[in-house]
Amino acid sequence: PPSQQAVHIARQMEDSELRTEGLRSRLAKSEKERAADEQELKDRSHSVSELRAELHTVKSKLAIAEKRAEKDKAKLEKRCNSLESSKKVLKDELQRFKSQLE
Repeated sequence: PPSQQAVHIARQMEDSELRTEGLRSRLAKSEKERAADEQELKDRSHSVSELRAELHTVKSKLAIAEKRAEKDKAKLEKRCNSLESSKKVLKDELQRFKSQLE
């Protein structure tokens, strides 16, 4: 009968509308999640860029400190050698004075 067909078609339309509404809801949720993911990606990319810049700065400072340490080491080695020479000279002089006193 036509009335049953009409009821059947009406139910199918309602089901279709409900499914469409569900899909729209899922799509909206998916779009929000995508937007959140994009924002997180931007934030992380920015953080990575900041960390790279910071790493570059730290590496530069480290290189400068290493060069300074090498220069300081060379100066200290030179000073140590000079002190060793002075020590040797003073020992020799002390030995001469001891010899003269004897």
